[in-house]
Amino acid sequence: MMTCSRIDRKASNTRGFMRRNLSSCPPSLIARSYTTLKRPILEYAATVWDPHTQTCID
Repeated sequence: MMTCSRIDRKASNTRGFMRRNLSSCPPSLIARSYTTLKRPILEYAATVWDPHTQTCID
C-alpha cells in the first residue's frame, strides 16, 4: 500500500517534470498534460487521503 508521503512525492516529481519541460508551452497543453499526468496520481490516492472504514482510518 502506498503511503501519503510516497504519493505526495510522486505527484511533486510529476509537477517538477511538467514545470521543467512544459514551461514554454501554451496553457492549453499544460492543462491537458496536468489532466493526463498528475491528476490520475492524486485521484488514485483518494482512498489514502479519505478512508471510509474505521480500520483504514486507524
